[in-house]
Amino acid sequence: MFILITVGILFLTAAALTLLQIFLPENRYSWLVGTGGSLLAWVSVAMWLANMPVHFEFSIWQPAFLFLQSPALIADG
Repeated sequence: MFILITVGILFLTAAALTLLQIFLPENRYSWLVGTGGSLLAWVSVAMWLANMPVHFEFSIWQPAFLFLQSPALIADG
C-alpha cells in the first residue's frame, strides 16, 4: 500500500508545482515544494522497502479479451 502513497506524493507535488507556476509565477519558493515532495516520497519508499517484496495488482480491466493482464505495481529486491 505504501507504493501507492509514494505515487500519490509525487503526483501531488507535481500538481502543486504546476498550480504555483500558473497562479503565482513570481514565486521564489517552488524549489522548497519540489524538495519537500521528493523528500516525503523518499521516506515513503524507505518505509515500503521494509515490507519487500511489494505487489499491488489493480482490478481486471474490461473487456477481458482486449486486456489479457491487469496492470500491477511490483517492487522487489
